[in-house]
Amino acid sequence: PNLEKKIEKNAYEILLDSIYDRDFDLAECFKQSTKFISFENNTLNISSNAQGQNRDTLNKGFKLIQELFKAKFGENAKINVQKALTIDENKLQSLTQELPNNENKNIDIQSSINMLKEGAKKFDPQEDLKEALKDCFGEPSIEN
Repeated sequence: PNLEKKIEKNAYEILLDSIYDRDFDLAECFKQSTKFISFENNTLNISSNAQGQNRDTLNKGFKLIQELFKAKFGENAKINVQKALTIDENKLQSLTQELPNNENKNIDIQSSINMLKEGAKKFDPQEDLKEALKDCFGEPSIEN
């Protein structure tokens, strides 16, 4: 009996194998520059971070990639490529910035609370209702 388990490949892996069979360099570029997202409704969704030479190689080879994909999955099969998000780590703010000492922090918080208390007006539901009605209907007037 054969004890090996058959490993199911997803659409991306099947396509990658097909590309390797036709053009090794293109397949290497495709493997390095793309990531599998999903395969649904006969559409392969991948993300691409290709830049420079890799981008040129993939652009030139995309027609072949599409032909190979359609040969495996049918004429209605599509490839949807999304640009991968890249984060420039140099632009990220440092998380190890100096924090003010606790004493100053407590004083700052207390002074902020005091300023808010001074500027706050006492909440009066009756007065609030009158203001809302005045905004909606205008100043009350007596008609004869």
